[in-house]
Amino acid sequence: MQCKWSYLSVLLFQFIIGYGQDIIPLRNPSLESLPGPAKTPNYWHFCGPPQETPPDVHPSGAFGVQKKAAHGLTYMGLVVRDNGTTEKISQRLSMPLQKGKIYRLQCYTAKPEVYRSVSRSTMRPDSFTRAIRLRLWGVKHCEKIELLGETAPITHSEWELTYFEFTPTVSLPGIMLEAWYEEDEDHVYNGGVFVDLISPIYEVEQTAVHSPRLPPNSDAESIKSFVYQETQKLALDPANMPKRDFIIDEDSCYFFTALPLWDIGRMLSRSPKAKLHLATPSRGASLFMEEINEALQLGGLPSFRIKWHKIKKPGKGKRWVANDPKRTLFVGLSGI
Repeated sequence: MQCKWSYLSVLLFQFIIGYGQDIIPLRNPSLESLPGPAKTPNYWHFCGPPQETPPDVHPSGAFGVQKKAAHGLTYMGLVVRDNGTTEKISQRLSMPLQKGKIYRLQCYTAKPEVYRSVSRSTMRPDSFTRAIRLRLWGVKHCEKIELLGETAPITHSEWELTYFEFTPTVSLPGIMLEAWYEEDEDHVYNGGVFVDLISPIYEVEQTAVHSPRLPPNSDAESIKSFVYQETQKLALDPANMPKRDFIIDEDSCYFFTALPLWDIGRMLSRSPKAKLHLATPSRGASLFMEEINEALQLGGLPSFRIKWHKIKKPGKGKRWVANDPKRTLFVGLSGI
């Protein structure tokens, strides 16, 4: 698995070079995964001590947590414990953070109102709702290299955007988010924080495209027309990867993804039964499909409403609503 990830990392690095080196996307920035306890979100790596369990993906009902996600369907819970251990997750970046550059990153955070678990020091039930800090590290895998930022104790129980601005003093291949105490490791206790929708890492002078307004109508014909028009806008690079755009939405959240696909995801998310059917005749299209899926999910369309089909003869056997100008992606709709 590690070899496969390294290979995909190289490919993704090559694709992103064409988009500009000032914006570094994260894989699964919305922390979408099958909810449950002790489950690190897809494409993130657990960096906690081996004797402790990984972070939790919410909401599954575990620990009494029922809070809805700020974006998508799921989010992550990170805790600190009264035995001095903390939860943290990392991700290798598609290109390293550069020494001396000023970067920004943001994410949604919230303090748990309910988070019931077991104290590691007493082995009795306890509440993990005490406010904690969130730290951002530059790392190599799970090895801490440089502390890039640290929040004040997170006391808000509603989702709010939390910002980091930092300038690395060395080149850094990865980042890590770590739950941390109000003071230091000498003042330990049980506490937690929820995290959702982590932005791409971007240089401060980068400007973003404001998200366009969606059509007011969401009837079947309007949806079909919109999907057709957006699919025609889809631009592919020489490697047949969808070109990314740096987007800011009406809630001041940043995305680095294909704008036409992101808009299709936004539009279809309005219709609770709508499903998107996709097909590509391209060989070795796993990374292409991953990029398409992520753009749609970042727009708000859940993964279970995206279905890929095999296609040998483009345009034959199915009534596709649209295809991109290169006939690399074919799109169909149901449930509208």
